[in-house]
Amino acid sequence: MTRPIWREWMQKAHDNLPPQNWKEPSGIQHLPAYVVKTHVGNGSVEPSPSTEIYPSWYKQRGAVNSAPIDKVSNKLATDCTPELARLTQSGSTSAERFSADIFYGVGARATGNTSVNDDVHSCSDQKPSVSLTVSDGSLNSCAGSCTVSAAVSAGTHPLDDASRTQFPGTVNFYVNDQLVKSIATASGQPLSFTYTPTGSGSATFRANAIDSVLYESSDSATVTLSSVSSFNIQRSGNTISWSAVSGANSYKVYWNGPGDSPDTTNNTFFVVGGGSSNIFVEAYTGNNGNGNLLATSNTVP
Repeated sequence: MTRPIWREWMQKAHDNLPPQNWKEPSGIQHLPAYVVKTHVGNGSVEPSPSTEIYPSWYKQRGAVNSAPIDKVSNKLATDCTPELARLTQSGSTSAERFSADIFYGVGARATGNTSVNDDVHSCSDQKPSVSLTVSDGSLNSCAGSCTVSAAVSAGTHPLDDASRTQFPGTVNFYVNDQLVKSIATASGQPLSFTYTPTGSGSATFRANAIDSVLYESSDSATVTLSSVSSFNIQRSGNTISWSAVSGANSYKVYWNGPGDSPDTTNNTFFVVGGGSSNIFVEAYTGNNGNGNLLATSNTVP
């Protein structure tokens, strides 16, 4: 808003002055500057220059000891600040190096001012708790597919806090330390999803719960995996047949055409109605098409 006014004043002040190239005065210094990386307003360019001009008498502070910041309170971290909330800045990304403020950051701590320390976390705080369950009908088993769920309870601080929406409560699920699912605690419990293994063997499942001030806790379980396999079916007229699938106690038969699809059988054959097409079969561990999916067949016309 003030730009049009200042522009006119500066133009008047320079009227009738001959153009002259600016010469850098002797004694000035080009030193490292604080680099602004976040957008601050219209016309700003990020990142800002890494050097700046300083007067000859200016002495820049030397290397600043690492000063971890608590991301929640935006104050200096303490021994009680959880690891997930700690952020260490150094070099030209740390404003501490370019500040002489005795009321903030390292300068304040050096004067004994403890009001600049993390005042959100306390060493007596209770972390959230989480309990992991993995089941395909049998605990810690995942044959074909299984349900992975976590029951979460808040500790001293709530899982979600309307005043800290940048830190939503979250449960992250891992299989062998690979993230497979993230669910917000605000979505309501139970926090669950269906997992389909891609191989067989033993795997470590882990649920990691994070609350609104970045406290976290975990629970894990060793789970036996069995991936979905395939098998072949044949058609002769309206009769569909196949070889028994190991571990299967029932089969679901699907088709397009007359009748109700799918239908369930404990046999290794099934008679479909005339005119049926696109037929395939699924094998299950339980009776009557219940339990876990073990295998799927090819599709026959």
